Amino acid sequence: MSELRLAILVIHVLAACLWVGGLLVLALVVMPAARRLPEEQRNAFTLIAARRFAFVGWGSLGVLVLTGIGNVLTRGYDFAALSGSLWTTQWGSLLAFKLFLVSLMGVMAWWHERYFGPRAIEAGLQIPPRKKRLMIWAARATVMIAVVVVALGILLSRT
Repeated sequence: MSELRLAILVIHVLAACLWVGGLLVLALVVMPAARRLPEEQRNAFTLIAARRFAFVGWGSLGVLVLTGIGNVLTRGYDFAALSGSLWTTQWGSLLAFKLFLVSLMGVMAWWHERYFGPRAIEAGLQIPPRKKRLMIWAARATVMIAVVVVALGILLSRT
């Protein structure tokens, strides 16, 4: 493995750790702790945590996209392969599935941030219990998808 390829892979893995690790910390630590606070404090605490993670999360996603492209290019594929031959290989099929899941996670994160996260809290929106349950299950699904994405990343790096 060349030094450039290794450097890009390490940066990619670190960015993934930030994004996925941050999701896990929010789901397993921050939100359970916030539920114990009175509503006004809970909203303020959640807003601060969500804003800070949004910067880290979206920044990590940007780094993941750039280093992901770098990973493909340093494996010997060129931009012409992206329009055809790459996707017919086993590695390309795994990559396509990983990209689909990462895109799904990105859409879910945007949806959550827009309708349930900081913007909703700032607007003082009262989220009905049914929508709150949907939000919680969507967040859990995002974390589960993240675990699958990490496993696919490991498979891709070893294939």
